[in-house]
Amino acid sequence: MKCVFITSDQMLVQGNLPTSSGVLLSKNERASEQPSNIKQTYEVYDHAIFVNGASSQLKGMVSLFGILLLATIPLFWWDFLGDDIDSLLSAVKRNDEFSIIFSIVIILVNFGLWVFCFTNGIRALRFDLLSPKRIPIIFNRKTKKFYVFIVETPDSYDFRPREILKTFMPWSAFVIGYDWANIEAILSEKLIATSSTSARKRYFVELYAKENPDSSKIIGRFLLTPPFVGKETCLNYWEYVRRYMEEGGEAVLPKDKLAPAIPRNVFQAAQVFLPYVWPLILFGAVFSIYFYWDKGSPLSYFGKYNLIVGFVAFVSSLSVMAIFFNWVGHRLGSGLEIPKSILDDIGNRIKSVDQAWSSV
Repeated sequence: MKCVFITSDQMLVQGNLPTSSGVLLSKNERASEQPSNIKQTYEVYDHAIFVNGASSQLKGMVSLFGILLLATIPLFWWDFLGDDIDSLLSAVKRNDEFSIIFSIVIILVNFGLWVFCFTNGIRALRFDLLSPKRIPIIFNRKTKKFYVFIVETPDSYDFRPREILKTFMPWSAFVIGYDWANIEAILSEKLIATSSTSARKRYFVELYAKENPDSSKIIGRFLLTPPFVGKETCLNYWEYVRRYMEEGGEAVLPKDKLAPAIPRNVFQAAQVFLPYVWPLILFGAVFSIYFYWDKGSPLSYFGKYNLIVGFVAFVSSLSVMAIFFNWVGHRLGSGLEIPKSILDDIGNRIKSVDQAWSSV
């Protein structure tokens, strides 16, 4: 996939730096004494590192969301839309104006839901399975630049015909170059519900690109850390990037490993998606399939453990599907064509995890 190069001076102002939404991390002060690439760096050059802008472990999850959306289409089309048309025809025969208006509104709502599920289901599958295998963030400490790659996708909630048609048209990619001097990092927290009565804090580091070092106006914002990680992990990763760019820190620390290589088969995809625990997940899925095939639902055979067995069957089956889509996505995904102007400044490649299926 070809990338269009955009410089930071072409970007529009998006607002002010949100210093009140989190903790501002200084580029001149250490945030952690244990810097780590947390297995996000996948290529090392003389003057630059390539880190994951989108985790390869999450590939496959979006496809599950797309499948679920597409699975609801018959529900809206046959059960709801069919009955609503019958209700409309019946109201017309009775000359009941209120029922006619009500039926038309329900038909339009259900048709809108059908369009939403269809277009976003296709978009989810397309983005997950046909997007680039790796979407990098590049940090170049020689030029003090960093580059963000973005795949332009249609707006999920824009139902104008032109936007809907973009679902089936080629999507473009572009790369934006920013000056490291204009970057600010903010550590934020978010509550993630773990059940109906409990929640857990999750942290993330966002990079904000300012117009210039002294400005508070931002022209871009990007997530640096993977989702659903702890505070210490966020600080360690930011410290790794900060030291690399500010202090000439090592590209790969002695205790660190590079990111997982792109999987070449389903078993490697399983190791990337669910390291070390995937055999248990596979066993749970096979167990569920056997019971459904031989004896029907397993829920009626385990008494007070019915809910646990049902939960295991559900999670393991979804996980196996996600592993499969992870493999398919890496097989079908394209490569990003890095602009020559960026490659000319990074020097020779020293390490690349994708040269072989191994950690360096």
